[in-house]
Amino acid sequence: MGTKKWMWRWRSSPLRRPSDVLESLVVLLAVLLVLLGTPTVAVMASRAAQDTVQEQRRDRHSATAVLVEDAPEQAPATGYSGADNDKVSVAVRWRDTQGSVRTGTAPSEPGRKAGTAVAIWLDDRGRLTKQPLGSVDGAVTVGMTGIAAALGWSVAVLSAAWGTRLGLDRWRARQWGREWAQVGPQWGQKQK
Repeated sequence: MGTKKWMWRWRSSPLRRPSDVLESLVVLLAVLLVLLGTPTVAVMASRAAQDTVQEQRRDRHSATAVLVEDAPEQAPATGYSGADNDKVSVAVRWRDTQGSVRTGTAPSEPGRKAGTAVAIWLDDRGRLTKQPLGSVDGAVTVGMTGIAAALGWSVAVLSAAWGTRLGLDRWRARQWGREWAQVGPQWGQKQK
């Protein structure tokens, strides 16, 4: 049978210091914050990300623009593959909902000639923007946002608890040093 007693810091003992009780409360609070707070933070962050994805889908719409210049023949090498990494940025022109001519820069396939029509995405104010996330990319973004928020919350809570315990240990060591400075010299004296 081991010598450690379960929940010894909560038991009445002449050796129990107030800092031991404080430390146990910090650990208990950290455990509760991680167990209860982590899922809450993950859900809240996921919902916020989901709202952003839905807002993008609602506020962005596709339009057609015309290339103002020839697109470069080759996309710059980035080392990444993906939908936009094999495209080049090219100056484009389009008409907004009021009929005004607007210009900007949009992605296009390499080698396209000036005057070619390309699909662009506009926000609710008629400004060029990126295509909204698709259903798979949106779901991945929402999930990763929740996971990142949960990990961040847990790391922050556990770091705060660890820092508090470290501070209590240092305080106890200084207190022990002061007490030993008073009692220690008496140990070296011989009693008559």
